[in-house]
Amino acid sequence: MRTSEEKLHYTSEHTFAKLKDALRGDKEMVIQMFEQRVKELYLEPARLLIKCAKRRRNYIGSLFSAGLICVSTIDFLGRYYMGCQEEM
Repeated sequence: MRTSEEKLHYTSEHTFAKLKDALRGDKEMVIQMFEQRVKELYLEPARLLIKCAKRRRNYIGSLFSAGLICVSTIDFLGRYYMGCQEEM
């Protein structure tokens, strides 16, 4: 079963259909949506894990998880950047 682009969310506020429309010429909107996606899917969860770790005695697991999310963010941004270079 396929999910329509109108129902599938790129960010909490924007669907993939809206992203597709923005890709047709609204570069500022694409950048804002991309920034929101990175913050929501990577940076905010890492921040919450670090905050949680500060309140717990056994915090190594939370800090390790936050570190993995940060490394994943760096990898994701690097792969995205390198992919953009190929298209230019």
